Amino acid sequence: MSRENIVNEILVKMFYDPSKTLTEQTAFERQLDRTFSTPETAQQYLEDIGKYKHEIIQIAAIGSFFIPFVGPLMSLGLDLAGSALYASEGNKYDAGLMLAFSLIPFGELVGKIPSVKKLGRDGLSKLLKKTRTKSKLSVDEVNALKDLSKEQKWLKSTMTKKLMYRLFLQLPLSKMVKFVYLLSQKYPTVFNLSKIILQIAGIRISFDKLAQYYGFLPNKLSDSEEEKIKGLEENYKPEKVSKVMTDFLDKKLNMLSPEERDSTFNSIIQNL
Repeated sequence: MSRENIVNEILVKMFYDPSKTLTEQTAFERQLDRTFSTPETAQQYLEDIGKYKHEIIQIAAIGSFFIPFVGPLMSLGLDLAGSALYASEGNKYDAGLMLAFSLIPFGELVGKIPSVKKLGRDGLSKLLKKTRTKSKLSVDEVNALKDLSKEQKWLKSTMTKKLMYRLFLQLPLSKMVKFVYLLSQKYPTVFNLSKIILQIAGIRISFDKLAQYYGFLPNKLSDSEEEKIKGLEENYKPEKVSKVMTDFLDKKLNMLSPEERDSTFNSIIQNL
């Protein structure tokens, strides 16, 4: 593959908008125009990224994977902090990267990838931004970039799981029930609604009953069951069930492959 084609591949991952056709990718075209507007700028760009093309492509792929989720998650009321700011400015790639890397606590990231410790959280943020520019990298940045690239699968899998937890625990009860219901439709053996119990303030109810109450399944509830669920609704607060439900979700999601988790999360986000 020529260096020009390598750059094209990187830029596609950084600027490609999955909601548009290839001919509608104006941001991508503008970036190509700027990069290759003169022989000097083209050569400089190729020299700056040539040594680390593989690593940059890997990081770009992570950012690109999370781009489609930023908008729907914002619409669901999830606090995305800096990611939402980038999205509001039309910077989808940085929004995706910011979302992805904000999900893993820095201490956990250092435990898996020690080389990022020298950069610190702010330094890591600067490095991520450099993956889409022609800025030169320091020795510490190069080492961190290489190690991040090596752990791409772990990063993506961990980020996806943590984003599912974060979303799950901030949803109102009706959407939390729908979240579990959607999982059960895809993996009925792993997520058996009749065996998943929610308990709040001494009230215990299975998720198949909750799914009936909110209209996701045909309603066969008795009057007493409906009254019980109304009492549960009145006492429901996400923080009351966060530990129990996170442990539950973690156990169940670990029974799925990373590919199944990615596919499932994408489907859930589109249908919540």
